[in-house]
Amino acid sequence: MTKTTTSGHWRPGRLLDDRYRLLDPVGTGGSASVWRARDERLGRIVAVKLLDPRLLTDELALRRLRDEAQALARLRHPHIAEVYDYGVTGTRRPNAAYLAMELVDGQSLNQILGEQIYLDWPVAVTVAAQVAAALVAAHARGIVHRDLAPSNVLLAADGAKVIDFGICAPQEPTTSTRADIWPGPRVPGPGTARRPAAPGTPDRRRLRPRGAAVPDAVR
Repeated sequence: MTKTTTSGHWRPGRLLDDRYRLLDPVGTGGSASVWRARDERLGRIVAVKLLDPRLLTDELALRRLRDEAQALARLRHPHIAEVYDYGVTGTRRPNAAYLAMELVDGQSLNQILGEQIYLDWPVAVTVAAQVAAALVAAHARGIVHRDLAPSNVLLAADGAKVIDFGICAPQEPTTSTRADIWPGPRVPGPGTARRPAAPGTPDRRRLRPRGAAVPDAVR
């Protein structure tokens, strides 16, 4: 995810879907941007993921966002960021498509490792156990994350949170389009927005190459 001060044509103060007041951008990527926003109905602060306006006429991109929302809605776990809402606004044609999610107050594992290189071993083991528990819960619902990386693990006061299931797929091959779910803002570029070669590829294969394995994070 890239930090940013503006994000496309979205601006602070805009009211989305008569409910979410955009406050400030959290990050942006090739397909979407994430904003901190206030839910005016419930009076709480949330994260809102907005599809890039250039993709609002792309039926596949809209379907992928919907599929991501449905996948996240099936995952209720203390170490997975929760999705609250999904919507597409506009009458004749979409003018916004979004997910409203839990706003995690913390840094990514990638940021922390960049600052201090290693984690003390008790912290690293705890984080690894929490991420593993999150993946087990996802797999129990038939969902494989497929982009597990230090940038997709946030460390908050209440522990690790796995985020951005923008590239996910069912554990078993199907005829659905869920294997095509698009990458979210934490994916650095459009080169990863492709159909993964193996629909059942386990997450464990991505841990060490991405630097998330316990030995790589332990001091």
